[in-house]
Amino acid sequence: MGLFSRKTRTIDATDANAEVARHAASGGGGAMTMLVSAMALIFSAVSLFETVLRQPELSVYVPPVIHYTREQGGDVFAVPITIANRGARDGTVLSIELEATNGSAEAKPFYSAYFVDSGYFLRSKLERGPTGGLQITKQRPKAPFAPLTIAGRNAYTGTILFFAKGKAFPLVVTESGEYEMTVTLNTRFDDKLAWLDELWKTETKPLSFKVKVGNFNTRTVQRGDTIEMISAAW
Repeated sequence: MGLFSRKTRTIDATDANAEVARHAASGGGGAMTMLVSAMALIFSAVSLFETVLRQPELSVYVPPVIHYTREQGGDVFAVPITIANRGARDGTVLSIELEATNGSAEAKPFYSAYFVDSGYFLRSKLERGPTGGLQITKQRPKAPFAPLTIAGRNAYTGTILFFAKGKAFPLVVTESGEYEMTVTLNTRFDDKLAWLDELWKTETKPLSFKVKVGNFNTRTVQRGDTIEMISAAW
């Protein structure tokens, strides 16, 4: 009877230890499951924000070389521009403004007037006119500027012609030297998420840069050809 009793007590202790181990394992697994679920929820929230909810975040870029010419005697800047949208939602650029100065005068405002392609930069030609004399002819293919909608996670690239607001004179570019430029986007964003959009609101920063003209030639720009304005950082 004594042996039987000791055996029973041994079996009972083993069962109790196993039950404790099962409870511990069950508790540890539950904590791990909760941790994994929480991480998955956070990941889903971040993914939702980045792919669906994030407001448009526009940035503007220009290359190291832009172009200058004249039309009807006034300054015209031909600027290749890239506008990148790092946000998830579409953003609209209503217009683009440019300010230019030679450093010694107040900055003069210009507006985005036309889209142009490579045909705008073809050299002018001497051709015979109706009376038989030689005259300079130059086709200037261009399309009126229209608001740009930049899709989420996308970009626009094109060349924009900037014309002076108001009076053409005084001219900004009249000689070789260094010029300061600032490009600003006038934008419109959807705010249908109300206070969330206000909380996550981002501002599109202007882009300022300096360019220089190494060899200014009045005749070149007066006949409609362009001259290069090269980044002062080069």
